[in-house]
Amino acid sequence: MLDKRVIKSVTVLVITLFIVTGLYGASNYLYQNWGLIYSLAPAIIGTILLFVSLFSLVNIFYKPKKTARKKEGDWVRVHSAGNPQEAEIIKGKLKSEKIPVALKKANIDLIGNIYPSAAVGGNMGIIDVYVPKDFSKKARSIIR
Repeated sequence: MLDKRVIKSVTVLVITLFIVTGLYGASNYLYQNWGLIYSLAPAIIGTILLFVSLFSLVNIFYKPKKTARKKEGDWVRVHSAGNPQEAEIIKGKLKSEKIPVALKKANIDLIGNIYPSAAVGGNMGIIDVYVPKDFSKKARSIIR
């Protein structure tokens, strides 16, 4: 039995070839009877369609590798930087030691809502530095 991906790809190719052949035939007819300028549109449309079908074939056969994502609970805060520059310097130090690192603005949730304490307290510039639990001791020793 044929794989579904093979059936999809053959279908896409056959349909595309019929349409592109028709468009190039129309382009040739228009070129012979009307001139170059009128024959460009079907030729351009046929070329675009050919590239779109090739792109869809790549998407049919390409399967991205599934990577194991760490849960948010597996990351711990190791430092609160006072400004973005300090956070980026710490991030660079940790990355140079091959430690995964993530930065998150304090008092701002994932969709950008600012908590009232941030607006009133004035700690809008604080950025938290997070690393996986396994690297927390090493990261804290590097930061200190």
